Amino acid sequence: AVDIGERQDYEGGLRTLKRSTVECPTHKEAFFWVANFSRGGFRNEPETTIVYCRRALELDPDYPYALLALGSAYLKKKDYAAAREVALHYREARPKDVYPVEMLGDIYLAQGMLDSARQWYLRAIDIAPDQRNGYREIGRIFTLQGQSDSAIAWYSKTLASDNQFTRQLALRSVASIHKSWGRFQEAVGYYRKAATMAEAADLPDQEAGAHTSLGWLYMDTWQP
Repeated sequence: AVDIGERQDYEGGLRTLKRSTVECPTHKEAFFWVANFSRGGFRNEPETTIVYCRRALELDPDYPYALLALGSAYLKKKDYAAAREVALHYREARPKDVYPVEMLGDIYLAQGMLDSARQWYLRAIDIAPDQRNGYREIGRIFTLQGQSDSAIAWYSKTLASDNQFTRQLALRSVASIHKSWGRFQEAVGYYRKAATMAEAADLPDQEAGAHTSLGWLYMDTWQP
C-alpha cells in the first residue's frame, strides 16, 4: 500500500490499508498505517487520522506511533487541549522519549506562548541533545521575539544534526535573518547552501523552496 501511495494512487493505497484493518482487526499497526497514510505527504485528513489512531490505541493505549500521530492531528486542527492531553499521556507512558516533549513545545508555540514553548524545547534537548529539533525551534522563538543574534546561535547548533531536512531548514532560517539585516551576500550564501544540501539529500520540495527564496531575494534587491 505504501508503494501504491508513492505512485500517487492515494485512493488505491487507502483502500488497501483499510482492507487490512478488516482482515487483521487485532493488529494495531494496520489501523496506524491508515492513520499515517491520511496525514503528512500522502493526504491531509486529520479526522481520518484521529479515528484510526483511536482504533489503534484501543488495542494498545500506549502505542507511541499512534499517540504521536494523534497529537499531531489534534494540533493541526488547533484542538490544543486535546493535543496536550495526548502529549502528556505519551510522556507518562514513555518518559524517556523526546517526541511528546517536543510536541508540548509545538503546542505552546502554536498558541504564541513562547516562553512555555522554549521551556519544553529545552527539556527535549536535555532528553535527546543530538535530536536537534529543539535547537531549531528555540532559534525560531528568538526570531519571533526579534532577537536575531540569539536565533542564529541556536540555528547554528542545529547544523550539527545528521538530519539533512533539519539542517537545510536551519540554513534557510539563517539566510532569512541575514536578509532582514540587509546582508545580501550572506543571505545568498546560506540559501545556496540550503539548496545544495536539499538537492544532495533528494528533497526536491525543499530545494525548490530555497531557490524560490533566493529568487525573491534577488528581486527585492534589484535596482533598475
